[in-house]
Amino acid sequence: MVGRLVLEPGWRWSEHVRPIAGTTSCQFHHVGLALSGAMDGRMDDGTEFEVRPGDVFDVPPGHDNWVIGDEPMTAVIWGGWRGWGKPPVGERILTTMLITDIAGSTDRAAAVGDVAWDQLLDRHHALVREILERYRGTEIDTAGDGFLTMFDGAARAVQAALEIRDAVRGIGLDIRAGVHTGEVEVVPGA
Repeated sequence: MVGRLVLEPGWRWSEHVRPIAGTTSCQFHHVGLALSGAMDGRMDDGTEFEVRPGDVFDVPPGHDNWVIGDEPMTAVIWGGWRGWGKPPVGERILTTMLITDIAGSTDRAAAVGDVAWDQLLDRHHALVREILERYRGTEIDTAGDGFLTMFDGAARAVQAALEIRDAVRGIGLDIRAGVHTGEVEVVPGA
């Protein structure tokens, strides 16, 4: 989700948003591009930062920020926009995400044709799902040839990635896999 943010002179997160969010600091990760105006901020650990026109910013959760000067701070934000300024909706949990996709899938699909590619993709999906079940992985989403999955342990996610890699090699495919452990917000109904 991408948005345009305009913060007026005198605006400060701790004064204007904290009463709504109900947290001691902003718990959203913001990524964006400052178009005009200026903003300063402080992380929960005391580290200070500043954002000026033309700066690309990446501000992790746990911060306060405020507009400085007499000009509104305007930015385009493509990360940390959804749900901003509201209390967290769901439960935050520590989890491990495994993301996979087939390497060279576009070229492979073109080489084998639509029918053969659909059959190969079905076999790939079945193998991935079998392995997810074995390692207590949860399928969150699939897009084309990729899977977004969640595990209750990092070791299980890594082991599943290795086994998926080996299994799909048996049907002539290679995958790329990424594993990330961190907090995620589990939103009801999403």
